[in-house]
Amino acid sequence: MTAIADDATPDVDKQRQLTAIARSGYGRPYRIYQPRNLAFWVYWLIMAAGVLRLVENLSPGARVLTTALVSAVIVFALYAVPFWLIIGHVDRFRSVPVKVRVLAFLWGGFGATFGLAIAANDPIRAMYAKFYGQAFALDWSAALTAPFTEEIGKAAGFVLILLLAPRVVRTAFDGAIIGAFIGLGFQIFENVLYAVSAAGGAFGAEQGPAVTQVIVMRAATGIASHTVYSAIFCMGLVWLIGRPDEPRRIGRGLALMVGAMALHGAWDSASALAQGSLLGVVVVWILVPAAMFILLVMGLRRAAEPERAWVRAILTPEADRGILTGPELAAASGTGRERKAFVKAAGDHAARKRARHVLAAAGELAEQIAEDGGRETPATAFARAEVARLR
Repeated sequence: MTAIADDATPDVDKQRQLTAIARSGYGRPYRIYQPRNLAFWVYWLIMAAGVLRLVENLSPGARVLTTALVSAVIVFALYAVPFWLIIGHVDRFRSVPVKVRVLAFLWGGFGATFGLAIAANDPIRAMYAKFYGQAFALDWSAALTAPFTEEIGKAAGFVLILLLAPRVVRTAFDGAIIGAFIGLGFQIFENVLYAVSAAGGAFGAEQGPAVTQVIVMRAATGIASHTVYSAIFCMGLVWLIGRPDEPRRIGRGLALMVGAMALHGAWDSASALAQGSLLGVVVVWILVPAAMFILLVMGLRRAAEPERAWVRAILTPEADRGILTGPELAAASGTGRERKAFVKAAGDHAARKRARHVLAAAGELAEQIAEDGGRETPATAFARAEVARLR
């Protein structure tokens, strides 16, 4: 988006604000029920198939495995909360509505996990065992299957959400946020399935330790898992296909998508790559997550550029009116590093705390302005007053 000129007049700034609101999709309502949209029916049919397959997987041992299922659901539901909050914190521009976040999470849990991935994973892995032997399949079948079936299955949901909410999904940054929620849903439901499967494979008193071991292991390794893979993959997918306000970057998009699948495969084959060495396993468990987060951060920095420009355009008229200072505007629409520098420069602990509150209020003001379409409303006036009060 065009940078805002220093000599822009208030009228020009207001027009740029309205343009940013229209182009960004901020504040756009999302309607779940879209019977005239084919993507709506495809989404819910695959979701229904996923629910049915979930019931088929759990019903045979429901009486015996109830305790394991309830325990896993409770633990991993609590486990999902900090992930959900962290993703929401990353989306500080509030670019993805709550309804879309929920749809993404549900797709990851039911549509991608049980509707698509399970149906593909087992037959493909069985083929590896048949053609290359059990030893090869044990070491490499997961790494040569899951990165393709699971990332494509999760991305299919992202494409459906894009078709259902084209005015909301505008940038690669939106792709990363929606992809992260899809990955989180996949991760949580897959963890529950693993825990219940462990209980099903144990007997009597052994079920408790088996379930506990799976829960601890999946929780410990979950920080570098589907949430990150899908954020990277879907961010790359947006750059690959392009959007009206996100020009195609085919090389960048493919690099992120292939990178996500390669890291997924390396993580799934950690033991094989380590060649039985405990030190090798530890090295893989350090290098793969490190590469994963480096790739994610590098992508997010580029992906957030149009989002920051839109926030700056939305808030510039507020700076013209004296609601925000120049440094506050720069920090509110700046990078994480710029925000930290603004807070650090505020002074002592109380001043830094106040500066963080002002930036949060500025973000809420931008969100309210977008929701009100740039019109003067009591809600916008209240948001302005909050900035002054917190300052």
